[in-house]
Amino acid sequence: MVVLTMTMICGVFICSMCMKQLGSDSWSRIVKIQVAEQSCNKSLIPPSEVQFVHYPQPLNYSRKECTCTPVRFFAIISSQRSGSGWFETLLNSHINVSSNGEIFSKKERRINISSIIKTMDMVYNLDWNSSASKNECTAAAGFKWMLNQ
Repeated sequence: MVVLTMTMICGVFICSMCMKQLGSDSWSRIVKIQVAEQSCNKSLIPPSEVQFVHYPQPLNYSRKECTCTPVRFFAIISSQRSGSGWFETLLNSHINVSSNGEIFSKKERRINISSIIKTMDMVYNLDWNSSASKNECTAAAGFKWMLNQ
């Protein structure tokens, strides 16, 4: 348990240092960010949370009445036999949360950075078809990433 805790703390530290080094300019070159015109009322969202709210436009279907429903992204970073499957089932039991499972379990999805970004874009644009896909307005979308992948 102590080893898992230390691993998680080191992982968070390393990720935060990488994000500081990348900065927002180089990160926007890696991930293609497009700003689309929105007619949604964003005044209900606190200013401190605006950067964490997204309005994806999937290619597979139209969000219609859900267009102005903000979507928050998440990732469950875990190791085997840690209860992450139970936690993911708990998340998926909510009608507005879609956790798409271990999307990087297949080697071709994690072979290089471009395939990883392509896979994450599909999940975060709500174009990923899985058993977690919902018919309701999705308010949170994410996946599970095992530490050994």
